[in-house]
Amino acid sequence: MTTGIVSGLGRPIQESNGPLIRNMIQTDAAINPGNSGGPLLDSSGKMIGINTIIYSNSGSSSGVGFAIPVSTARRVVADLIQYGRVNRGVINATMYPISTLTRYVRFPSSVKGGILVSEVESSSNAEIAGLKGGTRENALNLRTRRGIISIYVDGDIITAVDNISVSSQADFDSALEDKRPGDTVTLTVYRNGKSEKIKIKLDGNSSNI
Repeated sequence: MTTGIVSGLGRPIQESNGPLIRNMIQTDAAINPGNSGGPLLDSSGKMIGINTIIYSNSGSSSGVGFAIPVSTARRVVADLIQYGRVNRGVINATMYPISTLTRYVRFPSSVKGGILVSEVESSSNAEIAGLKGGTRENALNLRTRRGIISIYVDGDIITAVDNISVSSQADFDSALEDKRPGDTVTLTVYRNGKSEKIKIKLDGNSSNI
């Protein structure tokens, strides 16, 4: 067991190109090898988080540690027990961060970042709400390891979710992290030279993650 203080709450953390995790607990308690996944306890012995990661300049176990809040863990565990997966709300559409496409496509100068909507799944809540994908007349065909993919580049560009700006896939995933199927979110989208707001009821995810 190691001891320390909670030095910050609500910290956003991102490792390499992984998803952004919001609302982490920051602590200066050492997280030794094998401690990840163990409990973070308060002074009365109550579990307040799950130790997850440590940032250390020396590569040792001392540095700034981060733990997932127990409220988040409780929700995830309940989903795993009931559904065998985390039951998150999703927008059923094929989307790409525009930052990955700027070498191929010239987007409007007023758009500094966001998520391009290439295709919207038929009969999904996103389609019902009016989210627009691109057209086949404006397709960007890219060769990948899996073959040729077509990206329709004149669809809506999502710039914010519930007034939280999104410029990368990590931002977008993080904005939906705590959302459940059936929740409603407000998207800010760039369309036809101006910004519009669209309310979308989230679908359920089919992923086992």
